[in-house]
Amino acid sequence: MPKACGVLIFVLYLYQAIGPSVGFGLGGVCPDEHITCSCGQNGATIQVNIKACVHFYRWKPYCKICDKDSFSSEAECQKREFCATCSPNQGESCVSCPPGRFGATTECRGVCQCQNGGTCNTFDGSCFCRDGFTGIHCEIGSAPPTTTRPTTTSTSTTTIATTVAITCPALPNPPNGRVSANTAQAQGSKVTYTCFQGYRLVGPSERTCNDGVWSGQQPHCELIRVTCPTPTAPSNSKIKITSAREEYTPGMRVEFVCDSGYSRHGAALVVECSTSGNWSSTSGRCNRFVTCEDPGLPKNAIRQITVGRSANSVFGRLARGRGRSRLGFVSRSSSTPPPAIEIPDSQVPEGHFKPYTTLVYSCESKHYQLVGGKRRVCLSNGRWTNRQPACVPVCGKSNAPRLPFITNGNVTEIGQWPWQVALYRQTVDKGMALICGGVLLNENWIVTAGHCVVEPGTAFVASTASFRIKLGKYYRDDSLDDEFVQTFQVEEIHLHPSFEPLSLDADIALMRVPDPGAVFTDRVRPVCMTDVVSSDTRVKAGNRGVVTGWGKNENGLYSDELMQAVIPVVDSQVCEESYVTYADLAMPVTSYMFCGGYAEGQFDACSGDSGGPYVFPSGTGDSLRWYLEGLVSWGSPDGCGKANQYGGYTRVSRFIDWMKNIM
Repeated sequence: MPKACGVLIFVLYLYQAIGPSVGFGLGGVCPDEHITCSCGQNGATIQVNIKACVHFYRWKPYCKICDKDSFSSEAECQKREFCATCSPNQGESCVSCPPGRFGATTECRGVCQCQNGGTCNTFDGSCFCRDGFTGIHCEIGSAPPTTTRPTTTSTSTTTIATTVAITCPALPNPPNGRVSANTAQAQGSKVTYTCFQGYRLVGPSERTCNDGVWSGQQPHCELIRVTCPTPTAPSNSKIKITSAREEYTPGMRVEFVCDSGYSRHGAALVVECSTSGNWSSTSGRCNRFVTCEDPGLPKNAIRQITVGRSANSVFGRLARGRGRSRLGFVSRSSSTPPPAIEIPDSQVPEGHFKPYTTLVYSCESKHYQLVGGKRRVCLSNGRWTNRQPACVPVCGKSNAPRLPFITNGNVTEIGQWPWQVALYRQTVDKGMALICGGVLLNENWIVTAGHCVVEPGTAFVASTASFRIKLGKYYRDDSLDDEFVQTFQVEEIHLHPSFEPLSLDADIALMRVPDPGAVFTDRVRPVCMTDVVSSDTRVKAGNRGVVTGWGKNENGLYSDELMQAVIPVVDSQVCEESYVTYADLAMPVTSYMFCGGYAEGQFDACSGDSGGPYVFPSGTGDSLRWYLEGLVSWGSPDGCGKANQYGGYTRVSRFIDWMKNIM
């Protein structure tokens, strides 16, 4: 059995190596340690043995008090505090107890209850009663008023009357307190109890001597648990919370931090809970200093930040996200900021700037234009100069080198009409098919004809999942699309509530594509929105606009490239009368519509162009912009390009408020 022998040899070796040197056996007990205590009322100094045990650290033995974690020298010494004298064997027990206590072998913790002058047995507390008294505590009976003591003289015997004094035994001091008198007291005497600082009295504070017995029970002193209330924060500050606390005990420290817009001046904002249950004070304070709150970064904008006179600049840019872009733009002039001055480099809260910080805004690309003052300065009153600018899309701008005012339909140039939308819809047998046109208003919103988004002949809107949107497209054939064509799913469809599927009145719908939406390029740009006043000047009989789309041409075939046609506006009454006169048809033109085309026909919007734009120019040169006035809506039942049978267009200006409310 090699292993067992090995263990035995190791144990014997360990015993031989360390046993004799520290005086312990295999039981693991060391020679006794000792502590010094004060014994009894006279305070005699004794040494009390305490058992010590072996502990090993890195294979070396050490002696430590057994069960050290629960050992308390104070508790050990308290066992001797009631002794009158202690035994010589390290104070293991009391030799005698003081008056009023018993139980020498139990540390004299018993309190005598003998009454009427009875004597207490210091071993078990039993009472030896005076003459005339009986009972366990000598409580029964009475003392004789006189006693006689024969005195022998040469002539006679003299009777001497003696008064018996009734006293109460001396009372011990309660642990952690004291009694006002520690000696026996006469009938009617009173004693009071008090506790040391940090303790409170539990029980009666006063006892009276009645017939040799103290009234009430012996009180005791209980440790007071000192706590501080939740501290009050200095003005303009709050507690710096590190973890939730139910109470604050002496020695705990609490830190405060200044509110936003305030900075600390003077000493640290720290207070400490004292043993008296009060908080220390701090001379630190939070003073307000003027800052300007960060106004934020407009969508599609960048800004340069200059602090004071510093030449160092920081650039910030807002990531593209969902938001509403304005339609069109308005110019505003910027004011001149006040001169910068030196300011102290104080602590500035997050999201704020120091006075005389300058923000200079610009737009992230040429496809946006800054609206409002480009420079803002933080003033000493905490306000910014100018209003927050915005970057709005540059609308209605075409890269075409010339106006397409020719009288017949013709092929456009790539990127000539960057707001043109190709609207696809799921078909039963051919997958996604190009069914309508549309117009790009901003990064997320497209407008088209209402009849393009409903089930045929109804006002029921088709599922958004059945549509796709393409921007920057030129060729009808999808296989010819290049990397500049952007494709989107449809997130929302809003059909005008007044849409009529038979008369095509209020023939307009809005479609939203998911964020981040369209990325503006030379091939993808929004059209400019019209307004009621400007529309009335543009949409007049004889004024010419341009219609674009992939509809059928004069040969009845769908065009392979994006086509354009210059179409003049026709008076609504002339339009209606022409249909009655030449086609025997009643085609009412409502206030939500207008007509366009040529009396001789030939050039017209046609099937496949529905929902496409009818735009009109405004301005010249670099300021030339195209405004959306109409959407291709309806035409002659006899076909496209028929003489005296004009095309019908949705009048967009009548729906501006509805569109803005949705967008």
